[in-house]
Amino acid sequence: MELFDALRARTSVRSYLSKVPDNDIQVDLLNYLNNVPVLLPEADISIELLAYEDLFDYFPVEANQMVKAPLYLAFRGSLDLYQMMNVGYYAQHAAIWLTGRGLGSVWQSGFKIRKLQEDEIMEEINSANWDILDNVNEEEKTIIPAVLALGYPKKKAKKPARKKKLKQILLTDVKELNNNVLSLLEAARLAPSEYNAQPWYYAVEDNKLIHVFIKEPQMFNFPQRQNMRQLAMGCALGNMEIMAALRGIRLEYGFVDDLTDYGQSSKNLYYLGTILMEKVYKQMMFGIDY
Repeated sequence: MELFDALRARTSVRSYLSKVPDNDIQVDLLNYLNNVPVLLPEADISIELLAYEDLFDYFPVEANQMVKAPLYLAFRGSLDLYQMMNVGYYAQHAAIWLTGRGLGSVWQSGFKIRKLQEDEIMEEINSANWDILDNVNEEEKTIIPAVLALGYPKKKAKKPARKKKLKQILLTDVKELNNNVLSLLEAARLAPSEYNAQPWYYAVEDNKLIHVFIKEPQMFNFPQRQNMRQLAMGCALGNMEIMAALRGIRLEYGFVDDLTDYGQSSKNLYYLGTILMEKVYKQMMFGIDY
């Protein structure tokens, strides 16, 4: 299955065969993710695959409540600002890649944050500062509390969840958008989100800039839910990047100081950054010439 078809076909899978994807698939997946264009260069993150039994080392209570799968894509790093968006971005690339090879995936999240080797860290770091581990090595970094379960589906996947129409998540007029912008936003619209909340909103400027916003609910707005909304936003940006590569468009993520005021339509929305689009004739994306 091609990436374009996989992007549209991807859906959450919650029941897996016990068969473990062979080593070649595991290596190819990690190599693929290593070649994905970086979203946030300053974000310090590493990616690895864990077996179901390994989860109990990091989540001894929560692992029993997770969907049982042969493997889990896990991320190490700090929970700095925008880190969960970075996690979602990479994991969505993985989810689409897996779909194209007949494998399924589903997010497992909402864990309490745990650190590796807590007894050793306690000797050097006050417990109030556990979220700041600047001086520990790679093996002692936090396992971020969101993992992507993956494997071969036990049964045929259900149809993807219903999504909002594009005009419902746009702060600007959809009629003014060119085909390149429309294709990126359509891809972003298909991204997964916790409880299918779809917290994203976009404003397009001159068919070159896509301003990204997220809606914060008035209820149940505690840290775990905030993290998962940022993760969903990262999934949407991951879909955008995949579509951009297929259309020969280079994306650059950053921030603008003089953001347009979108009035009442942007009330209760938080600005998360801006995507700059640049059309190129040929570029190397994911190890493939487009």
